[in-house]
Amino acid sequence: MGNIRRVLLGALCALGATFVLAPVANATEPNNDFATATGPLTAGQVFKSSLETADDTDIQFFYVPDTATVTVTVTNATAKKNATGGRTIGTGIYQARKGKDPRLLDNSARRISPQKKGKVKTTLVPGKYFVTVGHASAENGAADVPFRIQINPAGTTTDSYEIFARRCNDAYRSVARMKKSKKNVAKRLKKAKKNGASYHKVSELTAKLRSKRAKIKEGQRIKRIVCSVPQ
Repeated sequence: MGNIRRVLLGALCALGATFVLAPVANATEPNNDFATATGPLTAGQVFKSSLETADDTDIQFFYVPDTATVTVTVTNATAKKNATGGRTIGTGIYQARKGKDPRLLDNSARRISPQKKGKVKTTLVPGKYFVTVGHASAENGAADVPFRIQINPAGTTTDSYEIFARRCNDAYRSVARMKKSKKNVAKRLKKAKKNGASYHKVSELTAKLRSKRAKIKEGQRIKRIVCSVPQ
């Protein structure tokens, strides 16, 4: 849990501010850390929530199935009559990484005063992302601070993890097929050499084997990428 808190603190530290985090061990809400984030958010729709206590943190997530340029807008919906310093919020966007702490995206941290919006326009590769919302001040955070989140344009997110699971399975099958094909070419090359085949035939099979190995290497690279999206 300590790693989660340190990662989250990076968002507002980048702005010279303090991001108040709920003590994860005693969290009263189900979305105070990355493991229990709310979601997935749907692009084009407005997500409404509130920082219920003076030390609350809310974390939401969304999936991007294909590389897209999106705008994530967080609105501090505090009414003007309640616009005290303790109602300023801070946000950040993080990329999920399998087996590692989420990574804060460059230039995604925002400090948002009451009735103001914080916008981040960025190009995202396929994957899972988090939007964190918390109090901007450790000294005087206020309770009941409403906020809204919207991702645009519509259609740039998916509500299901299944697309990533399917791509991962497809990548595994593709690499397996390529390895089988490479094995067959290797056998043909060995047989050709054993039977005294022509120089041209041996060279042709050698080049084909080299090509198969290169394709496997690329396939394994793609597999690592598409299988790196955590659920």
